[in-house]
Amino acid sequence: MPLPDYGVGEAKYMPPENPTKDPACNNVNAVTFVKTHQADAATVAQQLGLPTENILGLSGIESGWGLSRIATTGHNFFSLHGSAGAPFANGSMQALQGASMSTFPSYLACAQSFAAQYGNLVQGKSDPVEFAQGLMPRFNSGKAPLGNPNFISDTVNVIQMTKRRMGC
Repeated sequence: MPLPDYGVGEAKYMPPENPTKDPACNNVNAVTFVKTHQADAATVAQQLGLPTENILGLSGIESGWGLSRIATTGHNFFSLHGSAGAPFANGSMQALQGASMSTFPSYLACAQSFAAQYGNLVQGKSDPVEFAQGLMPRFNSGKAPLGNPNFISDTVNVIQMTKRRMGC
């Protein structure tokens, strides 16, 4: 930690205000999202043999920590394209780019739909890298117009931060 200069030519160490608080806890939206949906994510994660942070992290990055329009109005936290016919869906809505997005009655229903549609790609892949790589063929190819070419590294980073935020 750099030492502050007090203008007298001598620097003094100033300990952080709360040295035990993880900086990951500073993102209030992310921490609130994690705390709000942790139990439902754990239910689905257990069914897939995954750590809870994998499900929470993916849904966090896909929904802007629950603040995206699709998440707030359609409870679609995994950016699941489709219609009312998707598993556990209760309707559909148009994304700003014109894609049809499934809507759900709750986070749990959306997570269950994710598991039904993509669970076979990630079943038992507890390592964040393997989890993200497993999703690449179908969930995010990185090549779609709005796909993320950094999907694997971004998802891994978010999962790691989510694990830390679970302890906030």
